Amino acid sequence: MRKHSKIPKIKYPVLLIFPVAIFFALALEPFGFSSAGFLCFFLLLYLTKQLTILSNWKQTIVATVLFSGLVTLTSFYWIWNAIRNISGHGLVISFLLFIVYALLSFYKIGIIFFGSVFLTKQRNVKDSYFFLLVIPSLFLISDWICPMIFPVYWGDLFRNQILWRQMARFGVEVLGFVSIFSTSLLYL
Repeated sequence: MRKHSKIPKIKYPVLLIFPVAIFFALALEPFGFSSAGFLCFFLLLYLTKQLTILSNWKQTIVATVLFSGLVTLTSFYWIWNAIRNISGHGLVISFLLFIVYALLSFYKIGIIFFGSVFLTKQRNVKDSYFFLLVIPSLFLISDWICPMIFPVYWGDLFRNQILWRQMARFGVEVLGFVSIFSTSLLYL
C-alpha cells in the first residue's frame, strides 16, 4: 500500500457510504455509467482502508448495515412498491418489510469489511503487496458465497463499459474481480 498517499483524511469515513451508494445506483441500469462504478469502487476501497486502520468492530458493523440500507434505498427503491402490491398489506407493514429487506439485502459488503479488518491483522498480509490481491479476492468471495434474492454482482457496475464487455462472457464475477483489481492498482 502507499505509505505517503496524497488522499486527505476524512474525520468520519463511514460518511463515504452516501456517495458510494449514489455512484452504485448510477452505475447500474438504467443509467449504466461505468465511470460511476469506478468512483464507487475507489471510494469503497478508501473506506475499506480506513476501516482496517481503525480496526473498530462497531464501525465495521455500522458501515455494513448503512451500506446495505443505502444501496437498497438508492438502487432498489421499487421493491417497497412491489412488496405492497404482491403481499397486499398496507403502507406501514410494507414499509417495515422493506426496511428489514434493505438492512439485510446487501450484507455481502460485510465479508469485505470484516475480512479486510481480520486479514490486515496478519503482518505478512498488511506489509506486503499480497494485500493487493486480498481485497479483490474478498469481493469475489462475497459474490460467490452470498445468496441474493435479486442478484447484483460487483461486475455489474462495469457491465456497460464497452472495452470490458468481452470479459463478461467469462462470468460477471471475473469482471468484478478485474475491475476491483484495476481500481486497487490505481489506489493501493
